[in-house]
Amino acid sequence: MSRILKNKRFLVTGGAGFIGSNLVRHLLKNIPDSKITVVDNLSYAGNLYNLQGLPKSRLQFIKADINNTPLMKQLFKNADFVVHLAAESHVDRSIHQSSLIFLRSNVLGTRSLLEALRESPNVELFLHFSTDEVFGTLPLNSSQKFHEKSPYLPNSPYAASKAGADMIARAYYQTWKLPIVVIHPTNNYGPRQLPEKLVPFFTIRAVNSLPLPLYGHGNHVRSWLHVDDCSEAAIKILEKGKIGESYCVTADEDKPNHFIAKMILTTLKKPASLLTYVTDRPGHDEKYSLNAAKLKRLGWKPKRKLKTHLPETVLWYKKNAEWIKKTSKNRKLFNQHIKTPSLKKEQEMGYFRKGKLS
Repeated sequence: MSRILKNKRFLVTGGAGFIGSNLVRHLLKNIPDSKITVVDNLSYAGNLYNLQGLPKSRLQFIKADINNTPLMKQLFKNADFVVHLAAESHVDRSIHQSSLIFLRSNVLGTRSLLEALRESPNVELFLHFSTDEVFGTLPLNSSQKFHEKSPYLPNSPYAASKAGADMIARAYYQTWKLPIVVIHPTNNYGPRQLPEKLVPFFTIRAVNSLPLPLYGHGNHVRSWLHVDDCSEAAIKILEKGKIGESYCVTADEDKPNHFIAKMILTTLKKPASLLTYVTDRPGHDEKYSLNAAKLKRLGWKPKRKLKTHLPETVLWYKKNAEWIKKTSKNRKLFNQHIKTPSLKKEQEMGYFRKGKLS
């Protein structure tokens, strides 16, 4: 079965964020005559600069909280497809700040949207964005890969909140047979990512010759997926995904964090001496790795290679200092819980040294 996306109406929650805005760009570019409504509360992860330059004739933006259920019900009435990306997504924030924020946004917010879905028979598909972190961790030396049937064993408040959202979505599918599909992407990278995430965070620090703080020994393994590949996977699932199923998305680029940090330093011609090892995060997952065979059977495959597109991403952040400063306005981008003598002064200074990021 293949759904027709042309000339359809898309509602994208969290559409001013990193993955959401990239998906909006792909929908506008690749789906003829599509019209998109973005709902975003413009919290720390969302920014209208991510939507600059897109055609206003086909794009509507609404600043709102997804927990505003009456408003969500109204918006669902004018949508053929809903892609749900709105979420609190930063693991460190879930550990060192209130986890209640994550429960409210990720669990109750998802429940609010599903209530709207119950009253919207016009919606052909509700695509719920999850994460690989709901599956927990693999041993560093393991060759195993998580898949769609792997048990949920989340190890951080963030991962637990996403697992809770997935369970609510599953329950609404099982109870009311709603048209729900779940997607589990691995770590995304690419332009326009919130600067507190690893790749832009390390890039900005390296450009300014500041230390790159790696948790523990930097051996934690993450599976890296370019955001364009993620968006193309989402569109493929909108077209061909089976209702009630879930799909893992990975490019099989499983690398330790110190490998990524060294690639960034090499790209910027910075010394390895900038690597700094700091106290590990509580409950830090050792390794994520997924199997995307199920999704590939729908006709999707990743097109971007880390060895090419990570350097391109690093240079994008180096060249786009104004975007970084605009999206970082009034935000403390440095993780305040990292306290080492070499970094204390930089924390007091804020994220940037004086001067231009170029």
